[in-house]
Amino acid sequence: MKKFVCPLCCYFLLSGCDSSDNESDIDEYDNTIYIDHFKSMCDIAIPVLCYRFHDSVETEWRPGIDYIKHFDYEWGYRYRLFVHVKEDTRDVDGVHIQYELLEVVEKRRVESSTLFDFAIPLHGHVSKSDDQSYSLSGEKEIVCSPEHCAALDVLMSQQMYLLLEFTHQEDGEPLLLTQIKCSAPRNSLIQTVINRFVET
Repeated sequence: MKKFVCPLCCYFLLSGCDSSDNESDIDEYDNTIYIDHFKSMCDIAIPVLCYRFHDSVETEWRPGIDYIKHFDYEWGYRYRLFVHVKEDTRDVDGVHIQYELLEVVEKRRVESSTLFDFAIPLHGHVSKSDDQSYSLSGEKEIVCSPEHCAALDVLMSQQMYLLLEFTHQEDGEPLLLTQIKCSAPRNSLIQTVINRFVET
């Protein structure tokens, strides 16, 4: 029986060391972040939308948060949130960050006339629902005038890069397409411009 004591002790000691090392790779803290009134593409190649956010009013809006636990987001509102942040550096692909809502400190609707640009960097991010209705990355509905819809159909069929202008309608209603600001084929200078827009 005695000959098993040492290996067992070593096992538990090593397990304890492994546990402490893993914990040192996880950083948890509470922070205030600001969420914009519309989302943008998380990644140029993947049709998923992310919150535009910053953690200081002095910094620029940027995409990068795809999910905040317990957060019920509405397009057309800007938020100030108090969140719990968990940063895990054990992921081989980089730091994995999780957000959990602790409190909605402020929720403020933007003016109904507010216009904003949305870059569509690759074909497939917008899908057609009916003659005058579309879906943006399967998350937000879009409506447009017959003229804008017809132009959008042509550009989508040509797999063009697009820079679109939208405005909000009433709560829960689709975004209204107000202008197709520019379009370009994949191998063009405007592609670079749109890519930079997505990244800011």
